[in-house]
Amino acid sequence: MTAGRTPDADIFAARRWRDRRDRVADQAAPQTPQPAPAAGKGPRQTRRVDDALALGSAGQGSIKWLQAAAEGGSTEAMVRLGAELVDHPGRFSEAERWLRQAAEAGDPHGQLHYGRLLLFDGRAEEAEPWLEAAITAAPELAVGLVSDLRRRQADELADKWQQKAAEAGDAEAALDLAIAAIKRGDRPTAERWAQWARQLGHPDAESTLAVAAMESGDEQAAWTWMGRAAANGNVNAASAYGLYLVGEGRAKEAQPFLKQVAQADIEQVTGGDPEEMYLMALAIMELRDRPATIRAFENAARKGSAEAALMVGRFMLADDRWADGLPWLSRPGVTDLPDGGLLLGMAQAGAGQRDAAIKTYTAAARSGDARAAHKLGVLYENGGDPRRAIAWYERAADEGEASAMFNLGLMFASRDPALGERWMRKAAECGHQKAPYRMAALAAQAGREAEMRDWLRKGAAAGDQRAVEALADLARHDAAGGGRGWRRRGR
Repeated sequence: MTAGRTPDADIFAARRWRDRRDRVADQAAPQTPQPAPAAGKGPRQTRRVDDALALGSAGQGSIKWLQAAAEGGSTEAMVRLGAELVDHPGRFSEAERWLRQAAEAGDPHGQLHYGRLLLFDGRAEEAEPWLEAAITAAPELAVGLVSDLRRRQADELADKWQQKAAEAGDAEAALDLAIAAIKRGDRPTAERWAQWARQLGHPDAESTLAVAAMESGDEQAAWTWMGRAAANGNVNAASAYGLYLVGEGRAKEAQPFLKQVAQADIEQVTGGDPEEMYLMALAIMELRDRPATIRAFENAARKGSAEAALMVGRFMLADDRWADGLPWLSRPGVTDLPDGGLLLGMAQAGAGQRDAAIKTYTAAARSGDARAAHKLGVLYENGGDPRRAIAWYERAADEGEASAMFNLGLMFASRDPALGERWMRKAAECGHQKAPYRMAALAAQAGREAEMRDWLRKGAAAGDQRAVEALADLARHDAAGGGRGWRRRGR
């Protein structure tokens, strides 16, 4: 016996039980004259129709039992029977008869299926009134018809019936028409249908109007509509609008919208879409709630967002949790992102996986990441291989990495002072925080006091505390009228 199917023996046993139950009920009933039932089905007939309809759903002998229920007056059975028979060879006329009977009885599903049958049989004029009646009575039924028409590339007819459904009050159809108009660049039509969807109560109408305005270049109107959508509880809109307000320097105004996102089940709201979940995690990050932010990025990463996995890795590395960062930074697609190879190499190096880090850094450096080349140089320098370290530092420096220039300045300071000073000067000119202090020391050694003071001022402006202290030493020296002056502190 096939699992989940009702065997014929059970069906017939149930039928015999029902017949016997009815006979017992008849025998037990008082034998007094009963009034004739009103037009329609009496209780026993209704029960038998319901039983037949249930048996028709059981998967065994469905056509037989659906026919019994249809003959008993069930329009649902008529519709289902017609839908079954239409695909049976030689029974098209019978299918049409049952569907017409359901349609004439006023069943919207019957009217829709009968009209659909006529339409696809090439009798469009006959189909029109039945489809019209069905969609007027139940606009949401149009979705299946529209889908069928689009599959058959009958887009003009699909547009017609979708419009009929929208006019009859189907908010989803109205919004679909708005979205289609946005895609073809017809903003007035998009706004008209989105406004109608809004009047019908569709929750996504305002955000669709925002998209329509953005597509036409009207950013002010777009963000106005997005704000209204957010205020009406649309979490996707709250995410976008909150980030917009933050970007505009209106962080205080953004807070309620960002909190709305943080309090939502973002997986449910987005339908599990990883990229939308990632954007919502970015919105939550603006609340400065670190645990909530990490959870949001982790959820998006588990759904497949490489960008979210990269962000989780950043948080782990910021806490020196190198081993915890590895699983996230090793996820598919992460090393294809900017910083992906660099951060994975950092996690591997921090976790003591030197060989893996060298491999990762090398791949990232050869793809053009100068920071990875610099990190590779650091690994080789710390590993006692200055030749390779210099080669990778030079490669990174040639691509503008100031830290590599600084390290080259340090490495050449004793073996080739002039070359070391040139690299240190380049590092300072490229904004390395510690390089001006080094240049000040070199200037002091060469007796170039004015240049020394200038470099110290630059170092202090860059935030180097040693340069700040050196300037203070010089100020005290100047105030005292001479003395030893600035004494260089540390490396």
